[in-house]
Amino acid sequence: MDYWIRLNKSIDAVDECLRRRGKHVDDPTAEVVMMFISHCPDPALSLSFQIKPPEEWTAAEVQRRLDSHVGQMKGVAANTHLVTNALSAQAPVYSCDLQDSAELIPFCPPKANYESPQPLSGSGGQPHTSASATPEPVTQQMVAMFDKVLSLCTASVTNSRQRAGRGQFPQRPQGRACQLGPRRLHTGCPRWAPIIPPNKGSDNAASVQDEGGAAVLSPYKDRPWDYLTSEEYIERYGAMPVWTSYRRNHKGGIPPQKTRKTCIRGDKICGNPCPICRDRNIVIHHQNVKLLQQFISPQSGIVYDPTRTGVCMKQQKKLTEAISTARNHGLLLFHIPFVEFSGEDYSNSHDAVGLTASLQPPASPYYSWYGEIIPDEAEVAKVKKTYKAYLKR
Repeated sequence: MDYWIRLNKSIDAVDECLRRRGKHVDDPTAEVVMMFISHCPDPALSLSFQIKPPEEWTAAEVQRRLDSHVGQMKGVAANTHLVTNALSAQAPVYSCDLQDSAELIPFCPPKANYESPQPLSGSGGQPHTSASATPEPVTQQMVAMFDKVLSLCTASVTNSRQRAGRGQFPQRPQGRACQLGPRRLHTGCPRWAPIIPPNKGSDNAASVQDEGGAAVLSPYKDRPWDYLTSEEYIERYGAMPVWTSYRRNHKGGIPPQKTRKTCIRGDKICGNPCPICRDRNIVIHHQNVKLLQQFISPQSGIVYDPTRTGVCMKQQKKLTEAISTARNHGLLLFHIPFVEFSGEDYSNSHDAVGLTASLQPPASPYYSWYGEIIPDEAEVAKVKKTYKAYLKR
């Protein structure tokens, strides 16, 4: 029962950890059922699951069979206890002492007018008495009582050994899948299942982020604004904004005009995360006013450019949305720029606002050839002579 409960708690924690990374378990219930049936710690219960393939079992069926098995075990233990008490009550006069050699030594009742039977060699194991021996019915009664006590002690020792054997059944060590490791999720045993290899190109930071999946949870997840007043924040940043000591990592001496798109892609983390991605306790929220004010210019009220703060474009988009939401909720002030207006902007004395002058007729044609032209008489006579046959009369 403890193993079943532990598996359910582990798969819930693993599924929650994977959902924060954008992944999920296809069927958590089937995973738990497969792991429990394949490696059940109780041999008797494990045999009961072999009536059909493990894939056909459901969580409800496993729970019902587990409850039935626990009830049977409790009933057997209660019956054994009652039988032992009843047998002990039937023979209160006799007792047995377990020596180092595990021999059973019967104790005789109080002294009577007869002698104890002494076995003799060659008598076939039958009790033989002297001349002053007790009658034969008394000897047979004593032998029957000794046999009863011997069987009672043997049964008690056997039951105690069986209980000790069940209590000392070797428990398999808890696998890493039960320790909230998202990379250890599988359908087999939590101890001997193969490890899913990481993606190629993942760096050490990504491996650490995945190995300690439970450590990614921030204690300030529900109230992120409490982190800015904590001792941890003051010790790390002091009174400066979170982006003050951050320096961008880029190729060449000229920084790009835009920061990287995101610092975390799946389970891979870049080498130099931005000021927000590098600290798990910094959560962008429209109620986290002190954090949002660090990214707003106090003089102009304009959000700082990401090239100045070093924030990746994904977090910059979240910042812009959170600042807009905070202003709509009245948590941040709107900064209206001051503009000086001059009188010239409202006067009609300049040419763009004055009356249009009337159109004057031109004194000469715009083009020099656009007018009356007097041709040369000699040229006209020459052309007429050339085309005389073609001219109309």
